[in-house]
Amino acid sequence: ELVDRVLKEDLDKGGYPTYSVSVRAMALAQLNPRKYQVQIAQCAWWLVNTQTHNGQWDYWGLGEKPPSNFPKGAWPGKVATGESSKGESALLVKRTAKWADRPPKNFGSILRNTSTAQYAILGLYAAYRDKVWIPPEIWDRALKAALTGQNKNGAWGYVHPEDKGSAWKNKGYNGPMTASQLSVLAFLHDVLETPPAELRPAVDRGFDFLAGKLNMQRAGALKGPVTMEGHDTTGVYFYYWLYSVERAGILWGRESVGGTRWYAQGANELLRLQNP
Repeated sequence: ELVDRVLKEDLDKGGYPTYSVSVRAMALAQLNPRKYQVQIAQCAWWLVNTQTHNGQWDYWGLGEKPPSNFPKGAWPGKVATGESSKGESALLVKRTAKWADRPPKNFGSILRNTSTAQYAILGLYAAYRDKVWIPPEIWDRALKAALTGQNKNGAWGYVHPEDKGSAWKNKGYNGPMTASQLSVLAFLHDVLETPPAELRPAVDRGFDFLAGKLNMQRAGALKGPVTMEGHDTTGVYFYYWLYSVERAGILWGRESVGGTRWYAQGANELLRLQNP
């Protein structure tokens, strides 16, 4: 019943649909990738066509309906990736949108960022594992954004350093965004036929930075703003942080980061914080 309700929802619905579209693709791929392959491809189409020219994503869609069906073709990707192999049938997703940044919405400035980029790649990778072929240029642009967005100290910030007009440009480099981009690089390493030589060193520098920021306790969370209703949003940032560390650690096979057994510490803190 819940899945049916979700599938009836427009992909553009909500304030920040890049997140919800990506999570929808991941959920459907976990539930039944064969049954929901077309719906997963629709999510991929949405993400493929909303990528901005610098390789990142903002929060919003194009306001266009995705196709109801997709052309089929032989799977041209890596043989060893997921359950996919060359010669098997795939749904082919194409980009029809022009490579131009859409006018900023709601906040008066560009709001593409490393957070939405993480979730968009999560959704696209779920589709890729479900034999939905993503145009290689999408991966290439995402890779360029990740590599050029890294600071000399190994960290990433909320926005790309070249986005000088963003209202969020002063958010600085931090742990959650660094963990998010380590996950992005893991997925890109998996899908690219020939990952560039600079990818692995970038990952090592990122984990070196993360090692100095690895506080898995709620008390050490990045402070979030207080809403107009008086709600402290620090918890939202904290759970996002734990999820980003978990993704990066598992994807790169790191049982510890800087000597910290991140999984045990994070799991214990989640259990401690769980409501009755």
